[in-house]
Amino acid sequence: MRAGAEHMAGFILDASVALAWVFPEAESEACAPLYARACLEGVAAPVLWAIEVGNVLLIAEHRGRLTPEEHKRALHRLAGPQAELDDAMVRESATPARQLAQKHRLTLYDSLYLELALRRRLPLASLDRELRAAAKAEGVPLLP
Repeated sequence: MRAGAEHMAGFILDASVALAWVFPEAESEACAPLYARACLEGVAAPVLWAIEVGNVLLIAEHRGRLTPEEHKRALHRLAGPQAELDDAMVRESATPARQLAQKHRLTLYDSLYLELALRRRLPLASLDRELRAAAKAEGVPLLP
């Protein structure tokens, strides 16, 4: 995973879809083809994505939902797609993201995914209902 420089990514990936790839009970049928697409095209996400996903996996291990070996396999699977971690939230997107959060009553975390999709003009892959509604209202194409 790279932070910083932009390359051509196929779509913006949020934590909900990434986690559906590693927790079988959470995986919707619509998310499975996105993994292959992500591996082929690459994805972009706010740098927060790595922290969000890492925290969920760590908590799952602490609670006995994942063994240490399963945790390791999950990290390996998530490293499959070329992921660009966009760090602009630290530099210039805090204000636009905050404005989107206020406008759509989103968390600031979720608004970072929406801001990145708008800025990069890419579709957004998310299972989060509120984020999907906000993206639709902003004219952002949705996956799955």
